Amino acid sequence: MEFLRLTLNMLSQDAGRKGRFQVLLQLHGKREKISEGPNPHGIGRLNFFRDPWLSFSGRLSDGTAISASCADLIRQRVRKNPRGKTKTKERRACLVRVQLDYNSAWYGDAAIAARSIGKPFRLPFGAEMKAFTFPTGQALAMKTLVKDDPVAANLHAAGEAMMLGAYRILNLSRQRVLASGGRK
Repeated sequence: MEFLRLTLNMLSQDAGRKGRFQVLLQLHGKREKISEGPNPHGIGRLNFFRDPWLSFSGRLSDGTAISASCADLIRQRVRKNPRGKTKTKERRACLVRVQLDYNSAWYGDAAIAARSIGKPFRLPFGAEMKAFTFPTGQALAMKTLVKDDPVAANLHAAGEAMMLGAYRILNLSRQRVLASGGRK
């Protein structure tokens, strides 16, 4: 809940007065089993789960649509000791996905601007950018994994870094459109 409050507070500055966001918070989520198999480093089995717990979407004041989601990725190690007791250990990481659907008339091709910036994202310690793509000519999709300690402050810091990087790319792209005599 704290992560959602911090994120919506950050986005409210760019949402304008009529900014509305649709939020889906799953308090009692159901784990989806992604895969299972033997533990390659020892005895027992490894199970991998995905537990989505938050998604939201809305529109910013410049017309850009934002959609984001958070899901816990869980690695579960299960093994039986010689007496037959089952021991289970879990490790969690959080996958944060953000997609911005922007107006190409305003921002042009942001992929060109992204290539000209060396490293657009400066993620905090414990966060790792897994994917950064332009699925269409009008969208920017980012996927970040927060490994070490996926608490609200760390998730917000990673989300904030993703948004700042996206703003850098879109701002440079907008400047290029204006410099070439494009839409004002």
